[in-house]
Amino acid sequence: MCTLLKRILNTGLWAFSLLTLPAIATQISPGGVIHFRGAIVEAPCDVNTRQQQIELSCMRDGTMSNSLYDLQQVTTAPQSVQQIATVKMHYLNEHKSMAILNIEYK
Repeated sequence: MCTLLKRILNTGLWAFSLLTLPAIATQISPGGVIHFRGAIVEAPCDVNTRQQQIELSCMRDGTMSNSLYDLQQVTTAPQSVQQIATVKMHYLNEHKSMAILNIEYK
């Protein structure tokens, strides 16, 4: 009788393991694939400096837009530039001879 009980328990444990092992294996899967679709549709603006002026060349909706600013005007960019980016100037010294131009695209 004891042997029969052991066989029944072993068979039950074996069946339980057979049914639950695939479920556990799928939960701890270490890998996978992530699909990404998309593209950069417009390049960032080109920035060129000329002594006391900055030229911004931006491609928007298939049209190149060129804007020329004095260094004092650069943070008050026209509406066309403000729609696509925020422009900030940070001077590195008191003489305002060195600066960082920060352009954050929206």
